[in-house]
Amino acid sequence: MTLERLLGGGSGDGNEQALCVLRQLRRDFPQAVETAAIDCRYAGYVAREQASAARLRELEDQPIPAWVDYRQVPHLRAEARERLEAIGPGTLGQALRISGITPADITVLMVHLGRRRRRQASERAETA
Repeated sequence: MTLERLLGGGSGDGNEQALCVLRQLRRDFPQAVETAAIDCRYAGYVAREQASAARLRELEDQPIPAWVDYRQVPHLRAEARERLEAIGPGTLGQALRISGITPADITVLMVHLGRRRRRQASERAETA
């Protein structure tokens, strides 16, 4: 993309001075301008990956209770059930690192755990 297109053509609306400054920067500091352009181009991707990494860090700390019976988790794939039962991970992060366990399996497990916790909290509230 040219600087003229970036600034909307640069025709008399105050962009001409900015265009001159940008051209001078490109001449004097071509590597810095290229780096800035690349950073701008990929900023959305980087932000998305950082958010994904933050979600993975949260999974790392979410425990899988000992009472979980993987055979009773609806929609969990048979292969995932077998591997989770055999290995018995302590957290969702550990479960995600097991070969053959997909992000979809972890999502199904998270939904199951969330429903179970809400149900138990509701039952405790009713008996209190």
